[in-house]
Amino acid sequence: MKILPEGESRQPKLLLKKDLDKTPLGNNSWLSGFTSSDGSFEIRTSFNGTYHHFSTTCAIVQNRMDQEHLESYKSIMQDIAEFFLAKLSVQGKQGGWRARNSSQAGSRVKASLACFLPII
Repeated sequence: MKILPEGESRQPKLLLKKDLDKTPLGNNSWLSGFTSSDGSFEIRTSFNGTYHHFSTTCAIVQNRMDQEHLESYKSIMQDIAEFFLAKLSVQGKQGGWRARNSSQAGSRVKASLACFLPII
């Protein structure tokens, strides 16, 4: 059992919020980790009898229970949406930011980020 010095508390200290990292998103390993944990990438294929059709979708969603936290994520989610050539929208009954892109150009951005800043 550890005895704390007089006046020291076991209560956790609050962490101060730091300024937003302004490093370009294409060179930022944080974004690679963020998309790996909170993002999804889907490849679909269909066949109409003559041609094969391939489509891709990339999405990142951030949900928060209260409006204050939801609003605090808006600027970074907008930056991420623009980087992936996506539109930012509000999702779900409780609200949440969703950056979703189904264009080939946006998927190329996501694929190049995964190659340039691999998680493994």
